[in-house]
Amino acid sequence: MRNEKALSALLTDGIRFDPHYLPSMNSDHMPMTICAMAGLGATLEQIQEFTTGYSKILRPVTTVVSLSGVVNDQWRHWIGIPDGYAELLQYFIETINLLGIDNTVSEYLPEFIDSLALDAFHPIIRLAYGINANSKEEVAASLAYLITTHLSVPADSGKACDLEEQLKTQVAAGKVIEMKSFGDALVGLMRQERYPSGCAQDFKICARMSLGIYQSTRNFFALHMVTATYAVRICANYIDSRRALGALTRALLGAHLVVGSPDFDLSASAPVPKQLDLPHAYKYLYVCLQEYQLYGDKRYLKEIADFKEMGLVPDWVNS
Repeated sequence: MRNEKALSALLTDGIRFDPHYLPSMNSDHMPMTICAMAGLGATLEQIQEFTTGYSKILRPVTTVVSLSGVVNDQWRHWIGIPDGYAELLQYFIETINLLGIDNTVSEYLPEFIDSLALDAFHPIIRLAYGINANSKEEVAASLAYLITTHLSVPADSGKACDLEEQLKTQVAAGKVIEMKSFGDALVGLMRQERYPSGCAQDFKICARMSLGIYQSTRNFFALHMVTATYAVRICANYIDSRRALGALTRALLGAHLVVGSPDFDLSASAPVPKQLDLPHAYKYLYVCLQEYQLYGDKRYLKEIADFKEMGLVPDWVNS
């Protein structure tokens, strides 16, 4: 879909929904899927058909209490408080109208980048897609989502690490925490002072490891490691790139621990899961295309071919 105004209108309309829907409290995937579908070549009509169906499971945002004219740091009251989403959404809409997307992201993201793995990486993924779409409203929604789900995550000085070696060390150590839910297990790592440290060499190695873990294991949360790696790379254009890389490194290591420290083989590819839903498939395929264009790693092309064989690549996807 080449009509940027139409895409922007759909994203603007989408901010009327809460980031989580009931009863599961899973994350709203509609804005991310809209962007992914557009990037994959869907028409406006195809995207509208998706949003019409998907929006039926969503719930509206609670009444917004405007923070117009907020002074000092009143917005900080809502850090880590999901019930404050509506207020922060309005605050960031107004802030972006004043400062613009780039300046707002540059000012607010650094403080919260370390918690990017919380809520299964969805806030940072939404933020990157919103930036790509140049949508003020979606960027505002993503920042509000990120900040209201934020918890203080241990950060370090960014000491360099060999990401592959550190992942293999975790594999050898085996499972260190039981996962009731992805988020609860991450919090458990923090409380047990087991949240990893280190900073990988670059985003390329993060992409390589994330893809290898997902291809080998087909773990559902490992898929989010792939899409989050892409997202943080996009967001790193607006903040200190090494800080973003360090936060991503630790998040990937933490996520690997949470899902059981599974072994992986960078040359292996397990069968594509039949039960994968289309929103996740579209998001993943979009990222595979973007990362292949940057890195030229042919494993991304194999993923697209395997997904196509499983019927998860619709006919309208650009070849």
